[in-house]
Amino acid sequence: MSAHLAIRALLFDMDGLLLNSEDIYVQAYVELSQQMGCPHPAEVFRQFIGVSSPLTVRTLVQDYGFPCTPEELNQKQRQLYYDLLERLQPEPFPGARETMEAGRRLGLKLGLVTSTTARTVDITIRSIAPHLWPQHDAAGWRKHFHTVATADRVERVKPAPDLYQLAIREVGLQPQE
Repeated sequence: MSAHLAIRALLFDMDGLLLNSEDIYVQAYVELSQQMGCPHPAEVFRQFIGVSSPLTVRTLVQDYGFPCTPEELNQKQRQLYYDLLERLQPEPFPGARETMEAGRRLGLKLGLVTSTTARTVDITIRSIAPHLWPQHDAAGWRKHFHTVATADRVERVKPAPDLYQLAIREVGLQPQE
């Protein structure tokens, strides 16, 4: 006899699941490389999708000739990414809103789990919030999630399970739920 396990929560990733932020990150790096006089095509930056920011900027400075420190590159890229979000006003992927609504209707707890920092998550989700929750103020987006697990809250980010374990604890469930 098998035990019946009921799903009681949905945990959403942000980059690449709720929205196509990877292309915006890549665009920010392409524009920044041009501004800094060391232009590189998008393919150079696509190889860093899913790689932590510290490792990405360190590699770009050491191996691709960016004329600054990794910290400066990270700061400049983040600001350009934020500017692009404001300028582009991206939409969430098709089905994101409907999946969240279905989860709420079913009484599931919703969590956001991302290897991005809380500040970047806030700015990114605010940019798509009008599409996800049109009747609500974008600044209040956190109320739509029972937990938001971000990189600055754990020691290790994905692929380590720390972010997911944090989210599961905060919604008061077990991993199999």
